[in-house]
Amino acid sequence: MSQTAWIVVAVVVVAAVLVIAAIMSSRRRRSEHLKDRFGREHDRTVKATGDRSKAEADLEEREKRVEKLDIRPLDASERLGDEMRELVASGKIVGRIEPW
Repeated sequence: MSQTAWIVVAVVVVAAVLVIAAIMSSRRRRSEHLKDRFGREHDRTVKATGDRSKAEADLEEREKRVEKLDIRPLDASERLGDEMRELVASGKIVGRIEPW
């Protein structure tokens, strides 16, 4: 083989190694992000599916779905209304509440 051919082979091998390293690094960062974000739910999902890639794809889908939601803090009246509904539903408040 000529010297030029060896150089081409070496460049291709180095490029392949760099691409593989980049893919592995990206997957590692993805896994770490999902573990940090979901905690024990990440481990449960991996165990339930039996496949880390499928589990992490599911968790990423959940993450994207939640990002689309309009999540905001409740103002005081909304919070009070929710608390009252919870009390009524739990049976802690029975009957009508009369105004003062």
